[in-house]
Amino acid sequence: FAIGKILNGELGLHLAEDLPTITGILIALFVVQAGSFYVRHYCFTVTGYRFAADLRSTLYNALLRQDVAFFDISRVGDLLSRLSADTQLVQRAVTTNVSVALRYIVQVIGGLVLMILLSAKLTVVILQLIPLVVLSSIYWGRKLRVLSRSLQAQIADATVVAEESLGAIRTVRIFAGERYEGERFSAANLTSLETGAKRARIAAFFSSFMVFLIHSSIAIVIW
Repeated sequence: FAIGKILNGELGLHLAEDLPTITGILIALFVVQAGSFYVRHYCFTVTGYRFAADLRSTLYNALLRQDVAFFDISRVGDLLSRLSADTQLVQRAVTTNVSVALRYIVQVIGGLVLMILLSAKLTVVILQLIPLVVLSSIYWGRKLRVLSRSLQAQIADATVVAEESLGAIRTVRIFAGERYEGERFSAANLTSLETGAKRARIAAFFSSFMVFLIHSSIAIVIW
């Protein structure tokens, strides 16, 4: 927006006459932007690590306080998977998803303000697509949530298979069960792979559909 104003000569600066000044201003803005990116990335990453560490400690202490009967009906591999893989998933959500969501919220608000300043009528036309975007996000978001939970459970099942076979490796060797245990783990791993691929297809379709809506809105505005 500011560059457009400069190119139009509306800020008292002209590209041909004030090129060094304009270049200096842009470099200063880029320095501020790079510093902001550094602070954002560092703060969210460290917060995610601390949150995951506290979550692991809390979960582990809660497991230690459970009755012995709880461990009779629970599989150790499943508990270990929850203690490691699930906490890593929460860490990624805190470090990446929250950061991206906040950035997009700021960008949307800033974009709406600029669009209103440029043309309120065109902004109203674009805003008419928001209900479709929101409904699509809710629908596909629920599907992705269900598949994510199923994927985590299947990864835990594969971890259980590995924990059982490796924990009783002497018994496996005595009965020559290496091939059988390998096939068990491969089957559990393949199940999680299929679920992950299905989730990837839905996520890819959702992303491409959102891009299509955005570009279509631009085409409608031009029309």
